[in-house]
Amino acid sequence: GGSAILLVLLLGVLFRNWSAFMGGQTQTAQTQNAPTKVASPSPSPTTESSAEILNEARSLIKPTLASDASKAIDRAREIPPSDPLYAQAQQDIDRWSKNILDIARQRAAQRQFQQAIAAAQLVPKDRPDVYAEAQKAIQQWRRSR
Repeated sequence: GGSAILLVLLLGVLFRNWSAFMGGQTQTAQTQNAPTKVASPSPSPTTESSAEILNEARSLIKPTLASDASKAIDRAREIPPSDPLYAQAQQDIDRWSKNILDIARQRAAQRQFQQAIAAAQLVPKDRPDVYAEAQKAIQQWRRSR
C-alpha cells in the first residue's frame, strides 16, 4: 500500500542523488565561493510531501461515504501538475469520482433519492463523463421523489 509507494519514492530519491549521498563533489570553485542561497518556501510540495498528501487522501476513502471521497479528491488536487505523482493523483480522482456516483446510485436503488442527489452533486465538474452521468441521474431522481 502506502508504505510500498513511500519506499519506491525514497529509493528514487536515493538513486537520483547517488553522488550527493556518496559524498561526491560536483561544485566548481566559483560556486563554492558563491553565497549560499536560502531556499524560500515553495508553493508546490515536494514528491515526498505529495506522497503524504496522496496517502492521506486515500485514507479518507470509505466505501459508503461520498463526502469522504469528495474530501479525498480535494486533498489529491493539491498535488501540482509538475509533480511526478500528479498522474497517479488524477487516476485516483477519476476512480473516486466514479465511486461517488456509485454511492449515489446505491442510495437511489434504496429509494433514498434526496441522499442520492446530495451524493451525485459531489461528482467534480472536471470529470466530464462522470459528471454528465451524475447530472442525468440527478434529473431522473428529482422526478422520482
